[in-house]
Amino acid sequence: MASSIQILRSTTAKERPFPGNLLEGQPALNVNAAEPGLFFKATDGTIFKAGPAAITSDGTPPNTGGVGQQGNCVGELWLDKSQLVPVLKVFDGTFWVDAGSGGGGGGGYQILRRWTKTAIGGETTLSGPDDSSAILSYIIGLEQLFLNGVLLTEGVDYYTSNSSLITGLSPLAVADEVTVFCWVTFDPLGPIDGSLIIDGTIPIGKLGSGAVTDATVNVSGINSSKVYYTINSNTRTIAQKSADVFNVKDYGAKGDDVNNDTQSIQAALNAAATAGGGVIFVPPGTYKTTSPLIVRSNCVFEGSGFGTTIKTYGSGFPLGNAIHIGWGYEWDLNGIHFNPQWTGTDATILQLLADNYSNIKESNIIVRNFHILHTNNGGSVWTLNATDFLIENLWCENSQTPVNIANDSPVTPSACARATIRNIYQIGAGARYDLLFTGQAVDVSVSEMFTDPNANSLLSESLSVNGTFRLTIKNCMLHKSNGAGKTAITIAGTFGDNAQSIITGNVISGYGAGLVLYSIFNSIVANNRFDNCSTGLSLFSKNNLIDSNFFRNNTLDFSGNIDATGNTLTNNRGIATLSIPSFTNPAEYNYFSNNNLGVFSASNSNTNYGAALRSRKMVMSPIEALIPTASFSSANKSLNSITVSSGIPDVYYKILYGIKRILNVTINGYAPVAGEQISVQIVGLGTQGNSPVPVFETLGTFTTSAAGDFSNSFSSNINMYTNGGYYLKFTLNFLNAGTEFRSIWVDCLTDD
Repeated sequence: MASSIQILRSTTAKERPFPGNLLEGQPALNVNAAEPGLFFKATDGTIFKAGPAAITSDGTPPNTGGVGQQGNCVGELWLDKSQLVPVLKVFDGTFWVDAGSGGGGGGGYQILRRWTKTAIGGETTLSGPDDSSAILSYIIGLEQLFLNGVLLTEGVDYYTSNSSLITGLSPLAVADEVTVFCWVTFDPLGPIDGSLIIDGTIPIGKLGSGAVTDATVNVSGINSSKVYYTINSNTRTIAQKSADVFNVKDYGAKGDDVNNDTQSIQAALNAAATAGGGVIFVPPGTYKTTSPLIVRSNCVFEGSGFGTTIKTYGSGFPLGNAIHIGWGYEWDLNGIHFNPQWTGTDATILQLLADNYSNIKESNIIVRNFHILHTNNGGSVWTLNATDFLIENLWCENSQTPVNIANDSPVTPSACARATIRNIYQIGAGARYDLLFTGQAVDVSVSEMFTDPNANSLLSESLSVNGTFRLTIKNCMLHKSNGAGKTAITIAGTFGDNAQSIITGNVISGYGAGLVLYSIFNSIVANNRFDNCSTGLSLFSKNNLIDSNFFRNNTLDFSGNIDATGNTLTNNRGIATLSIPSFTNPAEYNYFSNNNLGVFSASNSNTNYGAALRSRKMVMSPIEALIPTASFSSANKSLNSITVSSGIPDVYYKILYGIKRILNVTINGYAPVAGEQISVQIVGLGTQGNSPVPVFETLGTFTTSAAGDFSNSFSSNINMYTNGGYYLKFTLNFLNAGTEFRSIWVDCLTDD
């Protein structure tokens, strides 16, 4: 009679029975709801689980951290619901095996794995990493082995001893190629390695954490509009993400200074233009180009800074230029409406420059963050008939002209308008022309422009402006250690009273000329500094405000010509030397006030002090004359004239407050005979009328040569520093009582 077998019971969560506690065939039951199960002991001592299956949703296998016998029992079932499609797995004593795959290593999808090895000669076994560092792993019986493309037979040509080793091959020859294909299970939540072949549609919604490990996944066969990614709960397709930025490396650019990247970069620029605009990004690297890159409307063409180098190998104009804005439609040399690649001869392209470019009108463009290196002559960024554009953060090495703003229509300045140029650095000894050139344009802002002070270049002008109005130039650092004969900023206007420019906050040193203004009207030059220049500021313009500038160590601080009229110079400091060649009309009516003019003495050799003052012409009548007591009996003063009855009297006219220099003194009168004499001096009366009277300057003596009206001018060369301390002294040596000393005209400079 068979003996009864007691069933062991447990209510402890996840507990498995110890083999030593069970008899052969004795069942054990765990009734805890966490992982209930029926267990029994086989004749070999192994504990099996008969059921039921454990179910989890977080990917955690059963009996993780359980008590009793650790680990899992043979035959356990596990329904893993953490994947897109639930997977039933069985524990085989070592691995959890997909119940539908028959092979080891979790997951619910079949995928083809490839392992390829190039033989070095003599191998009879295969194992370990292949040529791409993928490790040999396969399911025995599901593998296929090819030798140089020929399928081999298992058990005849090779043997499978385990899932990571193949033996029994005939010795391989040098350069033999061996490839192992095998269908394996694929866990979509796990990492992808380089041996997986993903071809066609993969029925998964996401890749799990672990991402892509140590391999390259080629997704060229995947429709990017069907692949999604999610950031911050926002889901878009890869195609949508790629449209955000046009990376030039996606279009074939190498950036290795070996390959010609011109067409690849232009392809990215064209793709953005076709899309209606976008960001064209150039990663760090050195990109060789042989012709200009053309940027179209609504595009942002940007590098990563100095580390992104556009290295031009083009030669001559315009092929030597690096970047063009506004020329896309005109390079139509093959009859194609939009063909920005350079396909014509230099002569053909130059002919285009002579044609009317009125149909070129690009707008809303940004070019920034590049190091542009020229191996031949050329400009860095050249614009033509473009509007609303920004050029910034460029390091231009060996560039003839880093930025050129051109307009083919001199009578239509608005064809080039609303431009901002800033943070441009000119470096290298190859610089030859301008740091910036602008032609006919409207509303141009220029700032933070920097020259290389030590470059031994042929630079003629750093900033050259011709016909631009409503221009701002500010905060530029323009230094030259070899700037003799060069000009820092030249501004020439052609728009009359509409110039309306502002030049402010610039530091200029070491040039032949600091700032030169030709025909610039209604503009402001303020808060600039001029150091160590031959001429600091040259003003050949009218109706401008020159305010709060600082001059130091210049050979000539300020100069002008007869075109300098109606200007106001105020609050300027450090002016030591000044020159305006002529003060006859129309060079009068400039207004000067509160300028610090340095320290002078009466013997100063400078003869052009008047540049710091306003030119005046004053008329003095006899009624204003002062006649000392000693001369009362001999000089007779009336409203219209002074006559002499006896002796040689002295007559004084007070030099008014605010007069800082007398240029000319003209005397007028009547003499009935020849030989009448008038001597003129500039004197000071001294304190409380003390004598002798100090004589500051003797202007000369005039003698009448015939009877009749007379007029004679005396020039002066004295600067005056004390208001009210100077007088004109006239000594009248008249022999005829009918001789009349009438009016005096004084051409002078004042600070009123």
